[in-house]
Amino acid sequence: MGDRIFDLWDLEEILEGISARGLWAAGPLEPWGLQFVVESDQLDHNSLGERIGVLEKQLQIPLQFTLVPPGTFYDSEELLGIGEVGKPRYIFSAEELKMKAYEKSLRL
Repeated sequence: MGDRIFDLWDLEEILEGISARGLWAAGPLEPWGLQFVVESDQLDHNSLGERIGVLEKQLQIPLQFTLVPPGTFYDSEELLGIGEVGKPRYIFSAEELKMKAYEKSLRL
């Protein structure tokens, strides 16, 4: 990524390039690049590698995608309970992604 700064809209545009819909998290890919964690229930896996390759060439950075099952980002049972309400968090540090801090981190 070097001098390049990606904002939330840039990240969403990258995800549109692989037809990802739904919940996701993103952060830096060491030593440079972007990594994404995406709930994969609706992703078309057949041409995923090809689409990632096109995006890497277009953006001139390495991209890594980890696909996780639905429910990874939040517990659907919590939606029925009373508790905190907050905005979803999309951006994590490289260390937080390694520790899977995105798991059950979403408060709806």
